[in-house]
Amino acid sequence: PGWHITPEQLQGDIDLVDHVRKRTSKPVMAIVYFSNPDAEKEARGVILKLQEMGIPAFPSIERGALALKNAVDYYRLKGADV
Repeated sequence: PGWHITPEQLQGDIDLVDHVRKRTSKPVMAIVYFSNPDAEKEARGVILKLQEMGIPAFPSIERGALALKNAVDYYRLKGADV
């Protein structure tokens, strides 16, 4: 039991993130959360798919926040306006 997303819904979500990325000049990243071990494999597949599309994707808010912090720190060190 529990909540389950269909492959069509999942692909729709992936397409939506890609659509947003293509329509904005702002950086886009995704957090792909899994709530149980069974969903972990599917989440990893989604993360890889997004990354192949050029969209940084992470399995947790903590990992995404750390990556964002590292990117901001890097650009600040380079002297870029963030």
